[in-house]
Amino acid sequence: MLKDFFPTSLASDVTIVEKLIKKQRFLRKKLDISPTTTEYKVGAEIISIPTRIYFDEMAEVNFRTLTKQQQLIAICLYTRHQDGFIREKYVRKLLSLIYEDWCMSYIFSLSREYVVEIVQVIYDELSATDSEKFAQFCAENPVEFEKGYAQMTSYWNEYERREQPAFKNYVGTKLYRQIFKYNRSYARIAYQRSAQSAIKKVRTQMEFDYYLQYIEKKDIRINGEQCRTSEQLFETFRKALKQPKGTINDWRSFENALEQHLAKVSDQQMTVFIDHFDSISENEDFEKSLRKIKITSQKQERHLSIIALSKTTAI
Repeated sequence: MLKDFFPTSLASDVTIVEKLIKKQRFLRKKLDISPTTTEYKVGAEIISIPTRIYFDEMAEVNFRTLTKQQQLIAICLYTRHQDGFIREKYVRKLLSLIYEDWCMSYIFSLSREYVVEIVQVIYDELSATDSEKFAQFCAENPVEFEKGYAQMTSYWNEYERREQPAFKNYVGTKLYRQIFKYNRSYARIAYQRSAQSAIKKVRTQMEFDYYLQYIEKKDIRINGEQCRTSEQLFETFRKALKQPKGTINDWRSFENALEQHLAKVSDQQMTVFIDHFDSISENEDFEKSLRKIKITSQKQERHLSIIALSKTTAI
């Protein structure tokens, strides 16, 4: 269960830590972990970080039986604990050690949360060290970096603005700008990545044919305009991309136009595409139907391959 939260090279060590945690949980087979995770790119791997864990701290006597590597795994895991005091305790431990690159995903995850005391700890510790690695980590994860900055800003506005009205002096702002090297260019990178990811969800012609059938049944609006037919949809996209009339009239022409102008359209225009495709493609009914279409498509391809092979054999 815990293996997804760490690099594959640590699988055996993670298993040992997991067994020790389960042992003190009276041999319970299932650990209490939130179903939501956040993915980060670390080197060539993608690591999923759990939003929260809901099991007790490991007893000190058990913790001391672990190797240094296994202790590092346990420490990172407990930085995701539901109790903010426990998260702070373990991030302090983590920052006091010589930690590996994959640990940065756990530290960064805490920087985007609402507990200002933890953000302060991270800022204080990283200010005294070389932050170049962290800046590189953030650059490799631009979408989550941008989301983290937005979350930090939101928490400042909601909880800290009265105490610290100057946003530039807020510790979270200083952490992101001084240590993580945040600048507004990350917003555009994040939008581009999100748009590219969104349009790939309805890639094949068969999927898109169903997509058009789906939107014709729904009351879909883009920039306030109702889109009940494929023609209305493409016309709305054409206007948003400021293309000449008649240039965007099918899926492929829209996709090409979007990719060509990805770096030119405004953030607001980009949001139109992202929000639209995310809202549609994340719909449960749409996803179920899409899976059926993919299975049908695969069966058809196999059937055609068999026919082609039989003809070749006959010749």
